[in-house]
Amino acid sequence: MNLHQLSTTRASRPPIDVRDEMRPAARVLIVEQHPATAEMTLLVLAAAGFDAVHTSTAAQALTAVAGWKPDLVLTDLMLPDLSGPEFCLRLRATSSVPILIVTTETDPDLVGLAISAGASGYLPKPFRTGELLDRIHAGLGF
Repeated sequence: MNLHQLSTTRASRPPIDVRDEMRPAARVLIVEQHPATAEMTLLVLAAAGFDAVHTSTAAQALTAVAGWKPDLVLTDLMLPDLSGPEFCLRLRATSSVPILIVTTETDPDLVGLAISAGASGYLPKPFRTGELLDRIHAGLGF
């Protein structure tokens, strides 16, 4: 199965400026089951110069990570097919990509399990655009 066979949505990239040509756009995989939230996040990331792809399930995301090789994964803890911590464990078994949890879930035990399972950070929803971009830059080492 290739990436195009997945149920994915991709951000259209704004025009390239000179600074973008010096460094390729970082790839960000968004794992989010709510279409409106995913679309908003795709638009924010595209406007910031990232190459972003969206999947709705953990299974699609694991396939996308293997084929597309993102530089960072943004994931909700509420996924239709796996728990957030289980997704982090499975992803960590095959990849060292940074994982940022972005969720409305406030249970500290669940968030802690995801961090223990390999997530590198947590950002509660709703978030401010600048805060999301700061966390992504930190996760990417920018």
